[in-house]
Amino acid sequence: MKEVVKKILIDARSMRRGKNGPSTYAINMLLSLANIDSTNKYTIIVNSGYSDLIKQDNFKLITTEIEPYRIKEHWAIRRLLNGEEFDIFHSLQYIPPFGLKYPLIMTIYDTMHMDKGFWEGSLLRLFAGKYARILSRKSIKKTKSVITISSYSAMQISKTFKFPIERIFPIHLGVDSSFANRDHKSDSKYSMEKWNIPGPYILTISNMRPYKNVERLIYAFSDQAKYITGQNLVVDGGWTAV
Repeated sequence: MKEVVKKILIDARSMRRGKNGPSTYAINMLLSLANIDSTNKYTIIVNSGYSDLIKQDNFKLITTEIEPYRIKEHWAIRRLLNGEEFDIFHSLQYIPPFGLKYPLIMTIYDTMHMDKGFWEGSLLRLFAGKYARILSRKSIKKTKSVITISSYSAMQISKTFKFPIERIFPIHLGVDSSFANRDHKSDSKYSMEKWNIPGPYILTISNMRPYKNVERLIYAFSDQAKYITGQNLVVDGGWTAV
């Protein structure tokens, strides 16, 4: 029986320089797909910084400067695709461009964007929060299934969006092969010397936005310091702590 070739569209504009969590997820997902699938036809929407990510006959990368979560994406991405038909559309953003009539699958990492507190700040952020909450609810109504990164996230997505739990598929994050077969004692010693860490340490890597709760981690470590003598807390992140 002849294998049916699917035409799959993936919106991977979440990949940005600096390699935050969504970028790392998208990059590794696409590279892994290319490694295991040379049959189905993939069209990947990326920003210009990733135009050479995959060079494989069944992968076509379309570059754009149109960032996700912008109002103009809803007509600009549709125009970019120029009426091409696809069997599946996989959005790696929680708001896919509207007007694309393909069967939709969404990857949603968590429901932070639905929390009003996440958008506190300027009037612009408050507007962005309202936009995100309204459009993400409209988007999920159209999706066939949701991919997420944990069972907890699956439960939160189901509860927040009233979306059937049986159509949410937790696919847990993997560990990059570069971390395998390493001399971890040597790595730890190197880090302690390079960053002048006085002894064994507990490491957290995160941005410093309030929802990451790093401030509470610091308070908890300080409060329990007498029970964890000899340990240091090392916080690595790209944002100034609030």
